Amino acid sequence: MFDQFVHAICASYSEDSEGFRLKATCNFCVRKNRINIEREGAKSGQEQQAQKMVSLSNSKLPAVYIGTNVVVRVSVLDRRCLAPRNILAVVLDVSSSGPYLLDTKEDLFERLYARNEFTTTDSNLI
Repeated sequence: MFDQFVHAICASYSEDSEGFRLKATCNFCVRKNRINIEREGAKSGQEQQAQKMVSLSNSKLPAVYIGTNVVVRVSVLDRRCLAPRNILAVVLDVSSSGPYLLDTKEDLFERLYARNEFTTTDSNLI
């Protein structure tokens, strides 16, 4: 790993004649410790925000099970002039982290889809 060094002024020393121990820390080390504390606080805050966002998303968009029919919107860049705007698909697999593997009558989709990229249908069409 990295070589660590100790500043001479940051070392703890004892004053035997006075009967107490004194630990002095240089400004560089004090600043470094404060930065590390702020970084840890920022990291925990981001983790809390991520958990809040995931729980909000899960409450708005319920889980979809294997075999459920879904409608996938086709982006404007991926379709031709007269091509349909939506495609009917079926959920084939759900990974543990959340993305869904979708399939149509014609072909299997190459990529995984997030829950917010499709909507469920009420009836089984495929």
